Amino acid sequence: MQRRTHRARLTLMAAIAAALAAPAWSQAYPARPIRVITQFNAGTPGDLIARVAAQVMSETMGQPGVVENRPGGGGIVAVGAVVRAAPDGYTLLVSNASVPAVLPVLAKNPLPFDPLKDLTPITIIGDIAMLVVANAALPFNNFKELIEYARANPGKVNYGTTGIGTSMHLAGEQIDMLSGAPLTHIPYKTSPVLDAASGALQLAFVVGAQGLPLIREGKVKLITVMSSARFRAMPEVPLINEVLPGFEPPPQWTGLLGPGALPPAIVKRLFADVVHGLTSPEGRARVQKVGFESMVSKSPEEFAALIRRQQELVARIAKSAGIPKLD
Repeated sequence: MQRRTHRARLTLMAAIAAALAAPAWSQAYPARPIRVITQFNAGTPGDLIARVAAQVMSETMGQPGVVENRPGGGGIVAVGAVVRAAPDGYTLLVSNASVPAVLPVLAKNPLPFDPLKDLTPITIIGDIAMLVVANAALPFNNFKELIEYARANPGKVNYGTTGIGTSMHLAGEQIDMLSGAPLTHIPYKTSPVLDAASGALQLAFVVGAQGLPLIREGKVKLITVMSSARFRAMPEVPLINEVLPGFEPPPQWTGLLGPGALPPAIVKRLFADVVHGLTSPEGRARVQKVGFESMVSKSPEEFAALIRRQQELVARIAKSAGIPKLD
């Protein structure tokens, strides 16, 4: 009986020690530099916002955030490196929505990982404004008029995007699904905005940084915004989902994620410190300076739920529109 009592006491003492050690361990994190792997080439907008996030970590967490560029495979190379890393908070990922939300649905070949299981979402760090711009001479000036014009002139309204299966293409197909307006998709390898300005194309679906200079010059006009928040440069223009009920902004965020099974204490610390830094006046200014709209998640759980919901959205659109699998 005494031996059993002694063993029980030892077990209880070990449990208490472990409980006391966990907060101390989480408070000690981070104890060395944090590697931030990204799929983007150096100097691109995605790389720049990754460096903003790394700078915020350096300032709020007391250890350097070091960006490591791993382009290739449409983001699969970078994500794979993080998936294989130890879940200790010292290897993180800055990725756009393509790999977590789009490729699991549209990739022809199965991914070598499951983003929903093998990654831990932490927070969105920025969003890209997605605009619908039209040639300045066309006889419509807002989204409602565009839909009416397209219905009255079937086959005469084309829109360009940077390719099949992109967020812009998914948005166009969703507009078709919900409005019944016959818009014809024309995929480009680069931004289609110059063709919209010249009149070779009626509509271009572009990011804010590409469209705004030509809008200001009067060469194209802003018809609507397909993002989750109004365009900061022209907040008077309504969002598409304010005019077209049921429209859901397609995946266009850039976010911070870690390997799967990242300990909750580390996730909590990263979320709190990174969000605090990004939502400060200085952090917002940095995000906007590199061409992004300031946006963060309400919680890691909300971010994870968004990824699942967007995978389902991509699947619905792809099935309805017959979008082929991507190589």
